[in-house]
Amino acid sequence: MKGKILWFTGLSGSGKTTIAEKVKTILKQNKKILILDGDDVRKKHNKHLGFTPEDIKENNRLISEMCLNEIENHDFILVPVISLLKKVGKMQDKK
Repeated sequence: MKGKILWFTGLSGSGKTTIAEKVKTILKQNKKILILDGDDVRKKHNKHLGFTPEDIKENNRLISEMCLNEIENHDFILVPVISLLKKVGKMQDKK
């Protein structure tokens, strides 16, 4: 049976990782759980990527590939990552 991927999105500092860690604690009983935190993955594997909208999109794409590679080995993969919102992008463009 394939595992499940839970994707937590939001703005930077909104508590995505904290929520993912709490969910991991709740689900942990006899389950194999992997957290692929967007910031951690960027630091370890995607150092060339920053926080531009294009880089965030690419980091998330690479994380989704990692999920597909790991899905058979875990019951749950929790993925807290920054989301790209059109509204936020438009606000940043005006600065």
